[in-house]
Amino acid sequence: MANRYFSPYEYYRKRAERHVPSFAFAHAGGGDFPSWHRRARAKFIELLGPFPKAVSLNPDVECLGEEGGLIRERVILDAEPDMSIPCVVLRPSGIPADGRGAAIVCSHGHGPFGKEPVAGNRTTEALADNIRQHNYDYGEQMARRGFLTLSLDLRGFGERAGMPPGFEGGRDACNLNFLSGAMLGRYPLTLNVWDVRCCIRYLATRPEVDAERIGMMGLSQGGTMTAFAAAALPEIKCTDIIGYLNPWQFRDEMRAAFLLRQRRAASLELRRRRSVLPGHANPTEKRGASRPTRSCTPARARSRGACPEAGSSPPLTGQSRARGHRDRGH
Repeated sequence: MANRYFSPYEYYRKRAERHVPSFAFAHAGGGDFPSWHRRARAKFIELLGPFPKAVSLNPDVECLGEEGGLIRERVILDAEPDMSIPCVVLRPSGIPADGRGAAIVCSHGHGPFGKEPVAGNRTTEALADNIRQHNYDYGEQMARRGFLTLSLDLRGFGERAGMPPGFEGGRDACNLNFLSGAMLGRYPLTLNVWDVRCCIRYLATRPEVDAERIGMMGLSQGGTMTAFAAAALPEIKCTDIIGYLNPWQFRDEMRAAFLLRQRRAASLELRRRRSVLPGHANPTEKRGASRPTRSCTPARARSRGACPEAGSSPPLTGQSRARGHRDRGH
């Protein structure tokens, strides 16, 4: 009766050791990447499942004022019947409405405040501390560097937490959101990708923005959404993935379900101009387990034609300030 196991930890660890991804790319053998990319992306889209039916965005825009050279707007968009998206848009006060500016969708991590710290909201000490701990206000930072930024609440976070009656304070809203959707064949990751697409549709209508210069960035769970959204949406031209890709060497039970999903999404996103900043001192990983790898520096991206110098916006590389996130995780 040797080698009998009762532990779910050992179960997942053993499976992870034997797992071979069905769409692994044979790069060592000089495989045909374009062919693999087409097949793998088709499977990826299939596994995401159906997106909701498109509806009119019906944007509701409220100017919240100007401070320090930035104009802050509250924007609400309709994503589908029974669901809307609350967002904060930040734009430099001097950005011209000439359709030449670059825009960035900024996705928050898994935390209690949703979009607010990303958009630089310091109205409470808890928000200010959250920003200090994680260098978290990249929506504001990038706006100060000339980009128009849009920070949204993902489903299950911020204004969209929406805990069922009786569950307030005792459960993770993200977990309950997943369980509720799974029973109806609706998955939050897919729905959040859809919401990002709605945000991009809106940005493309802004008079300041060039629809060919829209990128996305995010920290931790925001990096998750950036990788998956960019793999699914060709409208995203450049990405900055912060603190998401990591080896999880101390969490063996996660490897089959999480690491392999990471690799698949990141591989499908390879054709984008991107910056990947895993972090070597991220609290979510072992110290020294991974080092930052950047495949989209400003010079390299410009040489590929990814960063047209248009309008008053800087090159759309996602590289301007993200380096500060290497040693902070969320």
